[in-house]
Amino acid sequence: MTDGITIEVVPSLDAQGAALRDWAGLLGDFSGFWRRVTDLTERAVAKNIESGGDWSGRSFPPLSAGYAAFKARHFPGRPILVQSGALRASLRSGGAGNLRRVGANLTDFGTALDYADDVAQEGRPPVRFRRDWNAVLVELYGAFVVLKMRAAGVPSEWVSGSRLARMAYEGADESALARAAARRLSL
Repeated sequence: MTDGITIEVVPSLDAQGAALRDWAGLLGDFSGFWRRVTDLTERAVAKNIESGGDWSGRSFPPLSAGYAAFKARHFPGRPILVQSGALRASLRSGGAGNLRRVGANLTDFGTALDYADDVAQEGRPPVRFRRDWNAVLVELYGAFVVLKMRAAGVPSEWVSGSRLARMAYEGADESALARAAARRLSL
């Protein structure tokens, strides 16, 4: 051999290709991610209602004087958006009127109650999120991609990114990742 340099790809390109094929096969089902997003959404909605909108950074507008008086007489001590409790219940899993569907590539979340649209148009939407909501969900999605990478045996050297992504490769499961995202969102 002459003087020179040797470059070797480790693991082999064949092993890398196999890991990527395995990873690609795992990417078709993100129901675990969507289940966690829907759980976080339920918690965010409950927190937003309980805080009068403060959790999202925008308090609900005050009730009209007439409706505030009516509510004080008939539903004393109940916060804005809570009269009978039906709306809040419909925004929880298993509650009457809850619309929750989780699939491999999507989630639906909402309420079947007709008057929910009226409430939202009055400036009091129960489903309203903080400014950092999307950024945290994107980070959580990235961490779930890393979980799939780890399951397929993709080398850890290929993983970079957020704290949640590193947690995923270091062994965190879906529950731990969701808890970390919830803490970031003060839920």
